[in-house]
Formats: sequence, C-alpha cells, structure tokens
Amino acid sequence: EITERAGVSRVSYYRNYSSKFDIIEDYLKDYVNYYYKLNNIIVENIDFNQNLYHTLEICKANKRLFKLLFEVGVQLKNIKTISEKTYMQVSTKYQNLSKYDVCFYTGAIIFVLNEWLKNDCNESTNEIYDIIINKFNILN
Repeated sequence: EITERAGVSRVSYYRNYSSKFDIIEDYLKDYVNYYYKLNNIIVENIDFNQNLYHTLEICKANKRLFKLLFEVGVQLKNIKTISEKTYMQVSTKYQNLSKYDVCFYTGAIIFVLNEWLKNDCNESTNEIYDIIINKFNILN
C-alpha cells in the first residue's frame, strides 16, 4: 500500500528502508531540518529552553503523526529518540540532578507532550511550554 500510494516499486522501497518506521524517521529528520532552516536556528547554539519550545512547535505542526506514534506505543524508535534527546537535554542543563531525577523530569515532559497531543494541541505552544518550564524553575 505504501509503495502504491508513493508511486514507487517495492524494490525501491526495500532498497531505501527496512521498515515503515524508517520512512517516518526520515520524514521527521527532514521536517526538523526544514523547520530549523526556516526559522534560522543554529542547532549548535540552541539551549534547553529553546529546544523545548521548538520541539513543542514541531510536535504541534505534526500533531497527527505524533499522536499516532504515541498511540502505537513508546517502544517505537521515534518516541525512544524523543525520550533520549529529552533526557540528554535535561541532564545537561541540570547537572546537579541524580539520574533518577533526570528520568522523573524527562518522563514528565514526555507525558505532558502525550496529553497535549491527545487533546489535539488545544492549548497554545506557549501555554504548554510555560507549564513545563515553571516546573523546572523550582529546581533553580
């Protein structure tokens, strides 16, 4: 069905992808690069707060896809990647936290994101961003 809708042969599909989730991963990488280029964002200069805001914006712009990914389950490679990147961002910004505290805050961000997607991103990006950042402000 994927190859039919894309108008490519099965051989082309399997030459480039090992699973349909690889297509999603490629799409997300391309979209993130497009988003960063469109917004003149230099990845090396981005801090925790900026990264969080842009991640929320990307999820909102692709809410249907992210909602489906969360519904399928967090064991998916794409969701695992989001969790791992969030973990790295939290542990880098808050180096004084234990690994369990980092897991706690990482999980909180992922669950807030999941709930926001379930609610069709009805709240603005700024509202969700403020909710998360205000929880981290108690760490300062």
